[in-house]
Amino acid sequence: MYTKGYTCIIDHSYFLNRCFESDLIAVSKASFVTEFEFKVSVSDFRADLKKWAVVHPKGYSRGKRFSEIYPDEVKHKHDMVASGDFGLKFFYFVAPKGVIPIAELPEHTGLIEMHRTTGRVIVEYTRKAPTLPKAERLTALQKDIIFDKLKHRYLKMRQGELCAAIEEFEKGENRKASTR
Repeated sequence: MYTKGYTCIIDHSYFLNRCFESDLIAVSKASFVTEFEFKVSVSDFRADLKKWAVVHPKGYSRGKRFSEIYPDEVKHKHDMVASGDFGLKFFYFVAPKGVIPIAELPEHTGLIEMHRTTGRVIVEYTRKAPTLPKAERLTALQKDIIFDKLKHRYLKMRQGELCAAIEEFEKGENRKASTR
């Protein structure tokens, strides 16, 4: 995917919306976002097409009075993607070759298929995704949020590695002490 001009890739993120977790989002050099939804079976794909979300109004508050005045709205995920509600530039399904029937792909989506041949994984853009309406470049604030999330993930990963190293060290020290 780096060959497609993406500068930042984030997996399992709720960054773009709080309704759905994105399997993968990629930010282009021009600061546009593409979402990639990975599917392992046709039933997984069809289930994704049926997802609904509760969308909170702008200025949402958990206070009872506010929610009585401005009730939540229930929307279909792919209606929101197609209308540009998430600000994405492109949306792709990614699956093993032949898993997703092309005839069932919504018009606003593209398809990337993968298959293995002679020890290599071949990635094919089977159908290019159309540019979605309302595609927006990330703002400076959104870029800062992405940076903070990536920094937090990195520090959490390093903390886990450090804890594991300390644990291994302590096990070694305990073994040394028990043999004395």
